[in-house]
Amino acid sequence: MNIRETRIYDEIHTLRKNIKVMSGHLRALLSIPIIGILIIV
Repeated sequence: MNIRETRIYDEIHTLRKNIKVMSGHLRALLSIPIIGILIIV
C-alpha cells in the first residue's frame, strides 16, 4: 500500500465520518417538522 492509496483510504474514511455526522443532523432537522405536524394534527 503506497502513500497515494493511504491518502485515498483516509479521505474515504473522513468522508464517511462526515456523512454519518451530516445524516445525524439531517435526521434531527427532519424530526423537528414531523414532531410539529404531529402536535398540530
